[in-house]
Amino acid sequence: MTERAHHSLDPDQEWRLQARCRGMPIEVFFLASTEKGSLRTAHEANAKRICLSCNVRRRCLTYAMEISEQHGVWGATTPAERNAMRKRAVS
Repeated sequence: MTERAHHSLDPDQEWRLQARCRGMPIEVFFLASTEKGSLRTAHEANAKRICLSCNVRRRCLTYAMEISEQHGVWGATTPAERNAMRKRAVS
């Protein structure tokens, strides 16, 4: 997921300008807490499809991991997937 305003980006976050999600509605990547089951799975799959064709996907995932992002699809991963990655990294 990316920010929309260029002027507010830290130089270390310039990668966001190249993100495929740039300018897309935030709701594509941040699901409502009321979405459950197959609706949630389909929504996440759609967001991941966008991420998988993005040139900065790995940088996006790295950023989400660095800040321990607990919401939304970042770098083609869900919060649960990122939490599992963190746990594996610790063990």
